[in-house]
Amino acid sequence: MTSEPKRDAITRVIDQASMTTFAGMLSYRYPQFERHPRNHHTDPEIARSIGLPGTVAQALHYCGALSHLMLEKYGEQWLVGGGFDMKFLRPVIAGDEITVEVAAEGDTHRVECYNQRRELVAIGIATTGE
Repeated sequence: MTSEPKRDAITRVIDQASMTTFAGMLSYRYPQFERHPRNHHTDPEIARSIGLPGTVAQALHYCGALSHLMLEKYGEQWLVGGGFDMKFLRPVIAGDEITVEVAAEGDTHRVECYNQRRELVAIGIATTGE
């Protein structure tokens, strides 16, 4: 009988305030990349006008939780050679609670991201650069 690989997990609530801050970070660091501050990531009215139930988190926003988890486990090895390849399956809406689960599978790590309803929102692999 084979056992399920040990899973590490981290949970974060993706709220509107953090989504708005995240959306403005690129133009903060690189002023030449001006971004319109009102879009489907920051303005619920715009999001609803294009058929979304609310503002949608940028995928890299919640991938930050994955990076945090990997950094805590692998430290400098993650910083120097780590990376991930993700597929995004459904939107993360403001107020969603996201749980990122990582399970080692040989030289890679299986990554699964779930919302509070245990709906799979993203899946992929992470490597540590070993």
